[in-house]
Amino acid sequence: MKKYILYIIIVLLVSCNAKNTKNFTINTKSSNTNIYIDEHSDELVKWAANDFSEDIEKIVEREITIIYTDKFHPDKKGIYIGKFDDKLIEGLPHSYNSQLKNKWEKFVIKKYQGNLFIVGSDIRGTVYGIFDVAERIGISPWKWWADVRTEKKESMVLNLPQNGIEDSPSVQYRGIFLNDEDWGLQPWAAKTFEPQTGDIGPKTYEKIFQLLLRLKANTIWPAMHPSTKAFFTIPGNGAMAEKYHISIGTSHAEPMLRNNIHEWDKKAYGEFNYFTNSKNVKDYWTERISKTKNGNILENITDANDPDRVFSFSVDANTDVVLKPYLKIYSTGTVGQGDQAASRQIIYNVPIPDSPTEGVKVEFHDTFEDTTAWKGSTWGTHAVQNIGGSAALRVAGTQIASGAPKASLIGLNWSGTNANLASAHSLSGHFLSYDAQVKVGFDPNPLPVYGFCDYIYNTIDSTSPIIS
Repeated sequence: MKKYILYIIIVLLVSCNAKNTKNFTINTKSSNTNIYIDEHSDELVKWAANDFSEDIEKIVEREITIIYTDKFHPDKKGIYIGKFDDKLIEGLPHSYNSQLKNKWEKFVIKKYQGNLFIVGSDIRGTVYGIFDVAERIGISPWKWWADVRTEKKESMVLNLPQNGIEDSPSVQYRGIFLNDEDWGLQPWAAKTFEPQTGDIGPKTYEKIFQLLLRLKANTIWPAMHPSTKAFFTIPGNGAMAEKYHISIGTSHAEPMLRNNIHEWDKKAYGEFNYFTNSKNVKDYWTERISKTKNGNILENITDANDPDRVFSFSVDANTDVVLKPYLKIYSTGTVGQGDQAASRQIIYNVPIPDSPTEGVKVEFHDTFEDTTAWKGSTWGTHAVQNIGGSAALRVAGTQIASGAPKASLIGLNWSGTNANLASAHSLSGHFLSYDAQVKVGFDPNPLPVYGFCDYIYNTIDSTSPIIS
């Protein structure tokens, strides 16, 4: 009896599992052996699709045809590949906008009425979807580097969950650092695989980039030991990275995509010291960043006031990139005592001036030839008067305001000066100090000092200070 019950359970489990899967099969007799791609697809997607078709041909030993089209024909069975917003993919029976729009490197693999759909949110996501299918049918990402041969079969079967596959990376930038290349990769590339370059050049990096894409990676920190020339100094390396949509980083203490071992000329530039040689260091960094920006897009710009926020924005192709150094200041304080004590830390990102005078202080001096630099009187009246041979602003009349003694108030029109206080106030994170120095003369019945001090202290709009 126990054996009988165990047998029934196993059968039910296998049956349920079979009902929850869908199989996409290609064999020597299949009619679904065409691959359909939008003719306007990126060249990287086309490369991946061609590579995939060659892999399938090796498995089932039959020709796989790639057809470039922007229309879906239900009667033409095959593998449809593209980004969610390609015209071809938009014509599929199912829309992928809600699943893929504004997503990072995400892809969907789905079987539908005898077809296989591989749809990505972006270029790399589409490529990752292609190579995900390739690996599932037995094609190793290491097929070139490790000489992994593909097993020939009469049928190629892709097992899919009932609702297909939907996948995206958990880490945005993923990749490898080529370290200690002088013991193997560099001499092999220089002497065997790429002797025309004599180093790790574009031919070698192309094979590395292809491997990264098959492994669903997108970033590399290039080799930078003394035996290897700087990545961007070898013609074709940068272009190869762009071709395969690989992001380039720099390791160790090499900022701004530079390689100091090969590129910093101490005799020409001086010491690599930002504090004593900032101009040459910034020029050195700016030169590389300006040449390596991605077309018309500056990518992964960090917000100075929020280091966790990274964004991109469009610029003209000939826009110069200017590096602006910032000083991060941490201000920590404690309020209260004992159990009631509370600590707070404020972080300021303060731009460092290029010169001792830049951005340190802005001065405005009015000779009072007229009152055009001043707003109309808030309280009382004012006029320009010559006193002792010099023009001065005269308080011509006062009035009672808010229950205080008689007062006279006038505001400075900042828009007519070279000091944009409102902008500076905003750019400084709403932390700003300013000094207003005014020579004041009084008649026999002067306004008490506490009067105008109270008004200054209680000014609501700090961007429009009032001088009395």
